[in-house]
Amino acid sequence: MATQEQLLDRLDRSERRISYLRDKARGAVQEAIDAVATIGGAAGAGYMDAKWFDKRPLGLGLPLLTGGALTVVGLMEWAGKQSSLVGAIGTGMLSAEAYKAVYSRSRQGGATAGIGSGYVGQQFAPAQQATSMADLIRNFERLTAEQRR
Repeated sequence: MATQEQLLDRLDRSERRISYLRDKARGAVQEAIDAVATIGGAAGAGYMDAKWFDKRPLGLGLPLLTGGALTVVGLMEWAGKQSSLVGAIGTGMLSAEAYKAVYSRSRQGGATAGIGSGYVGQQFAPAQQATSMADLIRNFERLTAEQRR
């Protein structure tokens, strides 16, 4: 039979283990929230670009400016507890802009033509809207066939 000291030691180890698992779960939840926020930021960039594509303050697209500002706010932790979320949204918007820059340039002359070529908010040429997985696959096949030509 365990002594009182052994029982207290086991209880202490159990409490530390529970605390560790709780902190680990909290971190996993935050990572999941940030991932969803990043995707939301990319979707928001697409919406902004479609709705206000002609608005170009400082010669740059709104998603690029907004994404950059949100990323800075998140990195500087100016949004307090929400800084991680704000930064993730900004990162998603910048990711969408980076994709748009490379994709639109590659359609004009090479797979990496958009990288380092002074891109300033060129319009994205969207693929046809997919309404099913089969449509998505057909669109992908069509785009890859066009790129091979």
